[in-house]
Amino acid sequence: MSLRAIFNKVLEPAVIIAVGTSLLLSCNEEYHYTHGSVYGTITDATTGDSIENCNVSVSDASGNIVDRQTTDDKGTYKTKDISEGKYTVSVEREDYYAGASKSIQTTPGETTQCDIQLSRLPAKITADTEEIDFGADESLTTISFKIVNRYLDDLDWVVEYDCEWIASVSPDKDNLAHGKTATIIVKIDREKLSAGDNKTNLVVKSRNGQGGVNIAIKAVGAYRESPSLNVTGVSNIDMTSAVLNGEIVKVGTPAYSRRGFTCSHTSMDDNASELLAEVNSNAAFSYSVSGLEAGKKYYVRAFAFSEYAGKVWSANEASFSTIGSYPQVRTDDVSSLDLTKRTCVLNGYIEQTGNPAYQERGFCVSDSVEPTVENSKYTVAGSGTGQYTFSLQDLSTEKTYRVRAYAIQNGNAFYGSTISFSTVTTPTSVATTGASSVNHNSAVLNGTIMNDGNPKYTERGFCYSTNNKTPSITNSKISVTGTSAKDFSYYLSGLEYNKTFWFRAYAIQNSQPIYGDVASFETTWAETTVFTMDASEIKYYEMTLNGQINAAGTPAYTQKGFCYSILEENPTLNNSTKLVVSGSSEGQFSYHLTGLTGGTAYYYRAFAIQDGTTIYGDVKSSTTYSPPMVVTTDAYARPDAGTFNLSWTIELTGVYGYKGNPECNDFGFVYGPGDNPTAENTYGYTVVQATKIEPFANSQGSFSVTLTSMPGYQKYYYRAYAKTSLGYTYGEVMAVSTQP
Repeated sequence: MSLRAIFNKVLEPAVIIAVGTSLLLSCNEEYHYTHGSVYGTITDATTGDSIENCNVSVSDASGNIVDRQTTDDKGTYKTKDISEGKYTVSVEREDYYAGASKSIQTTPGETTQCDIQLSRLPAKITADTEEIDFGADESLTTISFKIVNRYLDDLDWVVEYDCEWIASVSPDKDNLAHGKTATIIVKIDREKLSAGDNKTNLVVKSRNGQGGVNIAIKAVGAYRESPSLNVTGVSNIDMTSAVLNGEIVKVGTPAYSRRGFTCSHTSMDDNASELLAEVNSNAAFSYSVSGLEAGKKYYVRAFAFSEYAGKVWSANEASFSTIGSYPQVRTDDVSSLDLTKRTCVLNGYIEQTGNPAYQERGFCVSDSVEPTVENSKYTVAGSGTGQYTFSLQDLSTEKTYRVRAYAIQNGNAFYGSTISFSTVTTPTSVATTGASSVNHNSAVLNGTIMNDGNPKYTERGFCYSTNNKTPSITNSKISVTGTSAKDFSYYLSGLEYNKTFWFRAYAIQNSQPIYGDVASFETTWAETTVFTMDASEIKYYEMTLNGQINAAGTPAYTQKGFCYSILEENPTLNNSTKLVVSGSSEGQFSYHLTGLTGGTAYYYRAFAIQDGTTIYGDVKSSTTYSPPMVVTTDAYARPDAGTFNLSWTIELTGVYGYKGNPECNDFGFVYGPGDNPTAENTYGYTVVQATKIEPFANSQGSFSVTLTSMPGYQKYYYRAYAKTSLGYTYGEVMAVSTQP
């Protein structure tokens, strides 16, 4: 039990107070004589100035700190009471070398003095942070920190760094007075940050070489990527406009801010004007360009612009040519419609290919709306102009179809007119309308298509027979071309005459024949009748043959004329001379025959050729007249007396051997300057009749003419003549001269 407890238990309260007071005084006296304290002043070893705010610690022999104090504004300190013993007093202060200490021995009841001097550290910069973290916030590009000079000397300082993404440090050097603070602003360029964590160091150095402040700079860079894109083609190409199409493959980081195209006559033209397209969330984009030149080639590139990458071009380039001219296409009628097989043939025609030439052709078909390439199309391979076809299969029955031929040029469709055809079945109706122009070996057969039917008939014509009264196409079939006209005819020739022919019109629909009513006609024959008439205008060497056609015949004759001979009493085309007279009508006809022999009998008859057969008239004969025989003989010329050869007398002489038939009694001469004197040619010739005729026996004789006062120095041609009612007959031409 403690002493105080004993006192409390045994003594009365008053006593306790007295005793307690006595004991306390006794204890204090004992403590005073067993403890002491330490005091002192801390000074600068260089200046001797006291140093405030120094940290003073007292440690026992075991190293345990028994007291801590801080110097006041006079640099002094005093510890609390400590037990007697050996102690170490240690002093520390910022900006001074550490480790300053002294060993002391405390004395009970006394205060021990312990003064210590501190050696100052060289002056240096300190900062209020060791790290600046810009983080990932794109808007945070500037952070500041402070540096302090807590030492007695002024300091020159400078900032050092080696980093491209630190845009600036301001200020980056200065002089800082003792105890002063400076603010340094660090600015970074986030565009230059690498993606992810970026770290570097910034050092603020004292120019006295005493260390520096090392500050870690950190920033998180955004992921950065260039945009990428392609030209996807050119559509809706026209003469002066087109739609340019592109696609963004990557928007880039940060995202591009504008996009568009360039369109130029030059490939890879970096200087072409920008055609800006709308920027939205769609990867595909386009631009409708106008004002282009017709028939020209253009090159197209797409581009996108970002703040990070600048202008980025498409990975490819497209080219196109504006239209110089449009294709022209025609839709022709559907053919070979077969409802049994449910097929037909579509027909189209490219009239002009266009410039550039179309890239696709074919047909579009619909059974409900106007056909276009968007609802149902059938492509047909090929190029150039001309016809093209397509065999359409699997047609539905009882439908009406519309069809158009088309050609696609640069993505634009050009159409022919719309035509219709139907798979609703209606029968073809055909009628036989009789025969016309019937003759011995030919006739014109006539028919009518009253209803084309559906499918439209594919063939029409006639069938006929001479022994089958209900002819069919298995007998004799004649196909008549064409399917547009209602009426149709056929000229049938090479028939037998005097025959009955049964015929009827037909049409073929869906491979089945459809017939009109049976009609008939008979071929006929009527022989040409020809007569030989008496010859007329009979002379010495010519006559006119005469004939007559009383009936042209059926068929009509194709040639007429005469045949004659002096040898054959029954002349034909095979044994005599043939004379053809033009014309094919009925009535008289003639042929004037010349170059005959006088006094000769000629056999002749008229003929006509009908259907290759020769029909003759009766044989007749006529004899040409006999001309007189006359001979030109010598002439005698002599000058007249006393005219010095200027005047002459000429005697012309001739003989006759036969007076002819009819008989001739008129003889004479024709003379003149030319070498072919005739009585018919009166220009320059003179006809003189003989007045002196001396008959001989057997109808022979001579005759002469005397010409007087004929000019001298001339040459005369002359010939004898004999004249009858049929004309002149001449002797040979001879000459006489009045040249001495």
